[in-house]
Amino acid sequence: MTSRQGASRSITFDKSEVAVPVGATFHRDARLCRVVDHPYFGVTPASGAVTLAKVPPGTYTVGVWHETLGTQEQVVTLDKSGAVKLEFVFPAGKP
Repeated sequence: MTSRQGASRSITFDKSEVAVPVGATFHRDARLCRVVDHPYFGVTPASGAVTLAKVPPGTYTVGVWHETLGTQEQVVTLDKSGAVKLEFVFPAGKP
């Protein structure tokens, strides 16, 4: 079975998932999609920095996920100023 260039498909998820494979499983360059149930997320560029905008004040668990290095989480309280800087550090190389 082959896919047509420019073809699309709509899929509805009923819960958040850690990672959903996107693309054919027989392709080495298949990508993963992260499904979340809120609008506060980002995909980091090569620099590794991302900014989440318009997050209301509150206490949140912020998580990051890397395909081969795993996940990390930090709890943060965001006040009315709306500025908090977090740093996640993964060990160099693959586990």
